[in-house]
Amino acid sequence: GGTPILQMGADVYCDSALIARVLERVAPAAPTLFPYGDRLEGRAMSHFADNVLFNITVPVGFQPNGMMKLFHPEMSADTLAAFGKDRAAMRQGGTVRRGPLNECRANMAQLLPGIEAQLRARPFLLGASPSECDFSLYHTLWPVWMVPSTRTLLEPFPKTSAFIQRMSQFGETKPVAEISSEEALQVAKKSAPAAIKNPQAVEIDGISIGDAVQVMPIDYGLDPVKGELA
Repeated sequence: GGTPILQMGADVYCDSALIARVLERVAPAAPTLFPYGDRLEGRAMSHFADNVLFNITVPVGFQPNGMMKLFHPEMSADTLAAFGKDRAAMRQGGTVRRGPLNECRANMAQLLPGIEAQLRARPFLLGASPSECDFSLYHTLWPVWMVPSTRTLLEPFPKTSAFIQRMSQFGETKPVAEISSEEALQVAKKSAPAAIKNPQAVEIDGISIGDAVQVMPIDYGLDPVKGELA
């Protein structure tokens, strides 16, 4: 896996939900990711998928004989163990918790009927067109669906299985051109950041726009980043 990044000149956006909204702003009809508007129900479903369901399905799908063997058959028991320790260290001190395998499978058994019910009368979560929450749900179910031994967990839910199959058909587009990370950095250095319309600093305890600040995540990967509050 990798970190989702969108670079536009000097501006770099890191976070799938944020990237979706930036793309919607610059290209709202290409096609839209928000066919029903940027509504609370879509945000709530996306948040639930990304912050709850993801941490239930990943331990199920990414077992040593699951996704890891599928995509990295060359990894030995030692390298798998080292990889597990590295991922655990990344979450150390954060708010993310991933339970043991039996707990995750039990939680899946409780949640899948609700997903099935949501898809009973519609092809996507909110209606006839896919939106941001469908992509959030799809990527959490994908590791379970990809592995034959865990796909059986989805078989009692035909609407959910059909949804995953439907989402998988979107595929990936081919880039117009490819550049190296070094070239991307040069583009950023030579560009000016986009102007922020109506900048506001609300409820930040005396910090002002233009101040030097340090921010960090709270969920995992607690690496601080320094910069100017814009």
